[in-house]
Amino acid sequence: IITAENSPTPKPEDVTGIAGGTVQVSLPGMLWGIGAGFGYALYSVFAKFALKHYSTLTVITYTFLVAMVSATLFCRPAAMVTAISLHPESIGMLILYGLLTGAAAYYFYTKGLEHTPPGKASILATAEPVVATLCGLLLGEPLSFIGGVGIVLVVFAVLLLQTPWDLKTE
Repeated sequence: IITAENSPTPKPEDVTGIAGGTVQVSLPGMLWGIGAGFGYALYSVFAKFALKHYSTLTVITYTFLVAMVSATLFCRPAAMVTAISLHPESIGMLILYGLLTGAAAYYFYTKGLEHTPPGKASILATAEPVVATLCGLLLGEPLSFIGGVGIVLVVFAVLLLQTPWDLKTE
């Protein structure tokens, strides 16, 4: 088991492959990643449809109930209960983490779908890594040159998306 104590700290090039670093990608990892992207895309489409009939709060409540039941198929609930019972002080942080990074984030995203097409909302949501990076800066995390370039590109893409385009030919 890799823990924070025995895990080597990766350098950015080890993770991203930049500057000659190597990246090992497994087929299961790729499939899980593709599945996650597919599921995220489906959420945008189905949530937009559901919002025509239900409130934002109802949509995310059902989303999280289905996610909770589905997640138990892939995790070991007994091990989770044991871990929590060994560290009961973590319950508050787990609840806070779930509310802030899960429920609140999905509430705002789903609320945005009421006013934005799913494709545009998905692209706008790519600003999430920018926000995470900026929050990291506030907490003293360093910003690499490549990270800065990434932020500029994402912000540029989001601004470009806001530009009205008339592609009709005369």
